[in-house]
Amino acid sequence: MATINNRTKAKNLRAIMGFLIVAAGLCLFLFFIDEGHYSFQGMMHPSNLLGLGLYFALFLGIQLLVYWFVSRKLQFGLSIFLPILVLAVVMLAFWLLII
Repeated sequence: MATINNRTKAKNLRAIMGFLIVAAGLCLFLFFIDEGHYSFQGMMHPSNLLGLGLYFALFLGIQLLVYWFVSRKLQFGLSIFLPILVLAVVMLAFWLLII
């Protein structure tokens, strides 16, 4: 029977908590600057909450997917930094496509 190493479990938990914070912070920032209001007015509207949830799930999913691929090959510090970097590159590419 396989046992789970407590250190690995703690590292994964720290990584996931970091990704949650990055995804939530990024979503809140995007909604703050949305449409030039520079405020959170209308944030509690159901359609805005749905959009916030979708963006949060997308940002978190990208980071977790990249982390899942690279965590087996790279050391812990780089395997946390790389998903955040990939998310930034994906967002930049998406922004350039919109402009």
